[in-house]
Amino acid sequence: AEVYVELIGGRQASLILADERAGAARQAHAGAAAAAPRPEPRLFRVTGAEIAAHRQRLDILGDKAIWLTYLGA
Repeated sequence: AEVYVELIGGRQASLILADERAGAARQAHAGAAAAAPRPEPRLFRVTGAEIAAHRQRLDILGDKAIWLTYLGA
């Protein structure tokens, strides 16, 4: 109830948690930190143990496992 009172004009009239100027500064720098797209997809080396653990998880999920459509199973 106290939060509602503050949001309708009490000590805090809106739900803004940080200073607006600081937020604008963060937004201005957010685009600069974006990573460039990779020229080629990254390849991951998967161990036999990881594959076995993944298969066990798929067995637990059963027919609901979406991965089965990608594995051709």
